[in-house]
Amino acid sequence: MRGASGKRVCWFVLAAMVTACSCARHSASPANVAREVGPDEVRVTVSSVGFDEFTQAHYVMLTSPDHARELPILIGDNEADAIMRALHGLKPERPLTHELLESVILDTGNQIDCVSIFDERDEVYYATIYLNGGKNKIDSRPSDAIALAAGVGAPIFVASRLFEEGTHPDIRSRYEPQTASALGITVQALTPALAQYFHASKGVLVASVSETAARNGVERGDIITQIGTHPVSTPGDFGKVASAEQGPTIVLRVSHDGAEHNVSFPRQ
Repeated sequence: MRGASGKRVCWFVLAAMVTACSCARHSASPANVAREVGPDEVRVTVSSVGFDEFTQAHYVMLTSPDHARELPILIGDNEADAIMRALHGLKPERPLTHELLESVILDTGNQIDCVSIFDERDEVYYATIYLNGGKNKIDSRPSDAIALAAGVGAPIFVASRLFEEGTHPDIRSRYEPQTASALGITVQALTPALAQYFHASKGVLVASVSETAARNGVERGDIITQIGTHPVSTPGDFGKVASAEQGPTIVLRVSHDGAEHNVSFPRQ
């Protein structure tokens, strides 16, 4: 095991390497990526950032589009904060490491292609950020690379074999967040670390929303504390209360960055 910050032992210190048949072959702006995925790799997204009570460490969960494959990576506290900020578009007063890196890259006329998790040696993963159609590459701490990709919308890839080799099944299962879906909204459990980050003491965290839910004012990063007159404390509560709620209109009590408001939308 290796320490993500030098002070904490963890199984997965993420990094990335990219093959010539992947990032180096394609060049596109982060907002309009057109890239064929190689046969030995899978494009992933950051599905959640959470806290593992067993290791007392934060983790980032990388998930394939069909949700069939997931890879949890243990990361340091500061790195978890940076990734959560990037995912939810929250900007600190002064730039964090990945934001500084982004500014240096883009302001000097370069282009970010992608990040890829490609190899593992001695329980350490190796990362590279590829630039300018694969002409340039930057060796990076994996957490910084993921935060950078999340901030600019660049794709992240993982070699297929790492899903099987990178994490033992009983370890992986411990990191799977408790989730529930209803009303076009997917929520996850509000861990103590997430509660502190999102300035909330109760409720469930909105992990993703459908287009309809988004149009009605629900967004990723919201904390749902109540449906109608019923309090919501867990994903299980959310699913049960949403299913039982009667009437043509659903009213959610939502907290965002500590400020509460109601969101109403018609039942589908």
